[in-house]
Amino acid sequence: MKKPAFLILFFTFCALTLSGCAKEEYVEIRNYSDYESSFLSSLDEFFTKENGRYFLYIYQEECNHCENIKKDLFDYLDFSIENQESTKIYLFDINIGDGQTNRAMFKRKPDWYSQNRDYAPLVNEMKTNKPSTLNEVYFIGTPTLYEVNENRLNDVFIGENEVKGAINTLY
Repeated sequence: MKKPAFLILFFTFCALTLSGCAKEEYVEIRNYSDYESSFLSSLDEFFTKENGRYFLYIYQEECNHCENIKKDLFDYLDFSIENQESTKIYLFDINIGDGQTNRAMFKRKPDWYSQNRDYAPLVNEMKTNKPSTLNEVYFIGTPTLYEVNENRLNDVFIGENEVKGAINTLY
């Protein structure tokens, strides 16, 4: 009788101890609305927000990849609030107002893009041409981080990994 009771206690102890080893899922409690001062009021401000270097982060509320970037993005926004000399990141939800109208402000993607979805040539075109108007800039999808310097597009980061990497180099 002692042996089964000991085994039950032993396995219960092990189960409770090992359950503490499970990786906890991080849940971001901050929201985009916490950073209202970082919002663009419209895409008309894309190249005119300020004269120096800044970034424009385009996202969607229902985008899983955007969700995965929130911690890095919000940490940097908090840092930039405390460090006024840091490079600014401005936010824009592509679906604010009428998402189709917002998307139509960008340069139309070539017909071949719908077949192979290779956005590298589009990014290279933007980096080479350094556009200064929105109708020269492609919108590939969310998340996207555009770097603007002296009212011209300087660089583009597309997707979760590229955007996170770019944000984390700004510190």
